Amino acid sequence: MSTVRLEAVNLKVVRLEAVVTYLNEAVVFLEAVVLEAVLLLAAMGVAVGAGADLLSAPGRLYAVIALTGLAMGIRNAVVRKLAVPDLTTTVLTLTITGLAADSPLAGGAGPRWPRRVASVVSMLAGAAAGAWLVARSVALVLGVASLVTAACALVVLRDPLANDA
Repeated sequence: MSTVRLEAVNLKVVRLEAVVTYLNEAVVFLEAVVLEAVLLLAAMGVAVGAGADLLSAPGRLYAVIALTGLAMGIRNAVVRKLAVPDLTTTVLTLTITGLAADSPLAGGAGPRWPRRVASVVSMLAGAAAGAWLVARSVALVLGVASLVTAACALVVLRDPLANDA
């Protein structure tokens, strides 16, 4: 076999390995997102009927805390494992700090600033929507969170090989 053919075969193997790695990451992400949605749905089930105040039912309150804490922990672990740049799920201040520290005012080049700003804006919008919903019902907030999480899983299922810019 010629050197050119060997190099072509090696290149195809490297590409195949990259695709397999990407698919493995997509499967891990999908499994985690589905588990997160199920945990949030379970928390919603526990909170149904309690209205906006779970303090009167401590058993329900602690079950909701445990279920949502586990769901958030799974999300953090997956985002950390996938190393998604500028997408910190519970440490919004790190994204804001990166935005400020890398800005031209601080002598930086401002890399990926649109993505960072979009991340901050989406988290603030989610917080505002969550605050509005939680004033009505804790179960409603958990139901919406579960639906949004499930929608993310469906997007990954629909196109697992999409380029993530």
